[in-house]
Amino acid sequence: MLKALQSAVLGLLLFISVGQAAEPELPPLSDPPSRKLLAGKFVWADLVTDDVASVKTFYTLLFGLAWKEVRPAPAAYGLLMLDGLPVAGVAYHEAPGVETPYGRWVHYMSVDNVARAERVVIDRGGRTVLTRRSLERRGEFAVVMGPDQALVGLMHSSTGDPDDYRAEQGEWLWRELYTADPAASAKLYEAICQCEIFPREDRENAFLIASQDFLRGSINALQDTRETSAGWLGYVQVGDVAATIERATALGGKVVFAPSADVFDGRLAVISDPVGAYLGLVSWDYSDGNGEGAE
Repeated sequence: MLKALQSAVLGLLLFISVGQAAEPELPPLSDPPSRKLLAGKFVWADLVTDDVASVKTFYTLLFGLAWKEVRPAPAAYGLLMLDGLPVAGVAYHEAPGVETPYGRWVHYMSVDNVARAERVVIDRGGRTVLTRRSLERRGEFAVVMGPDQALVGLMHSSTGDPDDYRAEQGEWLWRELYTADPAASAKLYEAICQCEIFPREDRENAFLIASQDFLRGSINALQDTRETSAGWLGYVQVGDVAATIERATALGGKVVFAPSADVFDGRLAVISDPVGAYLGLVSWDYSDGNGEGAE
């Protein structure tokens, strides 16, 4: 489902480059602040791209989001907003290779200790991509690459993690890791977030991540490791998958995985945006079951 991502991670410095620009003024994850820590929950996402203008147009029109500029070009950073609240960041970064346009989503998991989680990744064969740093209103964070080459952000919020709630249209609902060795990744993330990870009953060689009695995401096997590379895929809640796909293609997106009656009753799809970043679409009816997850 996910095609080659490794070209992005080799040159990725996220939106902060030493000597290039001052760190942007990021909003707090929780307002009003709290002391709540939901380790294992995905609490933020940044889209890193060399074409901020195209991304801004695509996502605001696709999901009816607003745009808030945080830092102007050339080192642009902005926020995608829903009902006055930020749902994701968009950061400029020069494409790491000849590939252009360029875009990749980085999803951030809440952890109780960023330094400890970073060390777990390094000790198990991964490495740091964005060195650990702290912002007063955001907290401490880093971006690491697991031994399978999958990127993930680590976040310890200074204002507490957002409460668990039912995702509205245009909000994040679910994350899935696709990797060559799900069992090894399950052990890695169990150590990173110190949360519960258990085998799926409906799928072989796949696992679910849970914390605080909520499902947080899943770990799945890549179908073809020769043509695909490991990575996290985020899903956004939509009211109508087919209609969202139609809008996405009209705006320059492409269908990566079309809805199928055999997969979640046709209520799930994967697209790529105009800069090549992958995004899942899902229409989740909360009467189908409990938890935060889409499956």
